Amino acid sequence: MLFYLGRQDRQVQIRGYRVELGDIESLLKQHPDIADAWVDVRRNAAATPLLVAFYCSVNGVALDAQQLRVWLSLRLPLHMLPLLYVPLSAMPLGVNGKIDPQCLPLVDLRQLEGPGEYVPPATELEQRLAEIWQQLLGLERVGTTTNFFDLGGHSLLLVQMQQYIGQQCGQHVALVDLLRFTTIKRLAEFLLAPDAAQGTTRDQTQLRAAKQRLAFGHTRWAATTDSHH
Repeated sequence: MLFYLGRQDRQVQIRGYRVELGDIESLLKQHPDIADAWVDVRRNAAATPLLVAFYCSVNGVALDAQQLRVWLSLRLPLHMLPLLYVPLSAMPLGVNGKIDPQCLPLVDLRQLEGPGEYVPPATELEQRLAEIWQQLLGLERVGTTTNFFDLGGHSLLLVQMQQYIGQQCGQHVALVDLLRFTTIKRLAEFLLAPDAAQGTTRDQTQLRAAKQRLAFGHTRWAATTDSHH
């Protein structure tokens, strides 16, 4: 069971879910090596809101961002996990002695790579898919084993991805399969499979379920896109 301790005055929408930023901050401060924390929302080139965690460690202890993410993932649902972790020597304070979010440093979201090690494209198809993802997500590079949704992807971008794959790779891929194969490596393997050209649209039940998920995601996304900057 999760118990969230935090102020309820900084609510945002992430992937259609309501998120209290104070809840994430309160949990970060429970980490034995973190002295202070602040969670903010930044938008990438695709206008997707992403959670960014700024933190100060105890006595300047060096913290590994991946380990910090794993620690949080054991305590928070996926949509509440920050995608980027920024260490600070001290939090910027305003005249009232509280953290001044306007003075927090800018972050380059183009360098976001998601959890885990970066694995470069190994084939021509993987390279083409990586370029499509980079264009959609506004990133400098994308690893082949990183999940699309861990990079700020969402259902609306899957529709664009489907179009780009058709135009640039000359192959149709059903939306249901983009939901199934969410890394470049797995998607490339699927597209190279003998039956990939036929697609999986024969499974109408699965396809309808995917379309319903996309439609639901579109409705929730459209309702929240302009709520926060």
